Amino acid sequence: MSTSSPISQRTLILIRTSHHCESRLKYLLSSWIPSTEIEQREKNLYLLTDQYVHNSISYQKFVNIIETGCPKKHRKYDLCCKTASEFELYYNLTLIIKLSFDWMCRFDDDHYINLDNLYLYLNKLDASKPYYIGRTTYDNQKESYFYNVTFRFATYGAGVCYSKQLLNQLKFYVNKTAFSNNCIKLGVNDDVYMGYLIQLKLNVSLTPINDLIHSHYEQLDASFRRFTLQQLINSITLGFSWDRYQLKWMPVIHKLIYLSKTTQEHTAIMTVWNFIRDYEKLHSEDLVNKYDDSCTSYQTKIKTETKTKQQLLSTRI
Repeated sequence: MSTSSPISQRTLILIRTSHHCESRLKYLLSSWIPSTEIEQREKNLYLLTDQYVHNSISYQKFVNIIETGCPKKHRKYDLCCKTASEFELYYNLTLIIKLSFDWMCRFDDDHYINLDNLYLYLNKLDASKPYYIGRTTYDNQKESYFYNVTFRFATYGAGVCYSKQLLNQLKFYVNKTAFSNNCIKLGVNDDVYMGYLIQLKLNVSLTPINDLIHSHYEQLDASFRRFTLQQLINSITLGFSWDRYQLKWMPVIHKLIYLSKTTQEHTAIMTVWNFIRDYEKLHSEDLVNKYDDSCTSYQTKIKTETKTKQQLLSTRI
């Protein structure tokens, strides 16, 4: 679909984080996030957070930062509030500031995004049609608590894109108060509720691209390291985490993808890729019994659980 402006200028890119997970941002900034203010503005890139960390060098490197005003925990209500904030930002930018976007794509702070591949994919689609683009979870279906029907939803763990037409249709349903409260009524997370809204309320089907976007929910024996180099290069998103595909690998993966496009040294690139793919096999001890040490909220949770267990043991003794 050809238009007068580049697809990068017509796509709003949102990254959601938390002040608990500030340490994650350095890996994004050293890989796929543009390093200059001009590039970030040109790509309409916004960081949404529950609280600005004033002494953070990483936060200072983002040009556009939005504080959501949502609770600072990881409960269903909190997640739904943050998702509603993403839509609120889109409508504020398009309806109040009068910016023009054909697409809104939202990602988590543990995602690697190949922006070139994202733009290439979106540029082939007509944003005047309702598109809901993402990856299904491995169980593929989710049963609604209100009706005896099933529906598919795009897991936020892999990233999701919405077309302009679908965003127009969603406006009535995604204000902060209604969205968050209805999430709680259904007893589901934000991404599940989005699937419920879009398929059952708006009668729009998910466009799944499981072969192009990937999350850390993929099983250990089916991680992105099973990919050929070409599959890696063609992917739009890769999901990183603490127990498998650690965030420290993100800049390495980014450099590998960059080199594959700019050099003819195929043998050297394959050597690096094979090393990365073999890492899981060589270090199986890193794949189990881990928690997210990149977010202080998880560290606090683990310490609390450990302290509680110790108290129970001492009581029994």
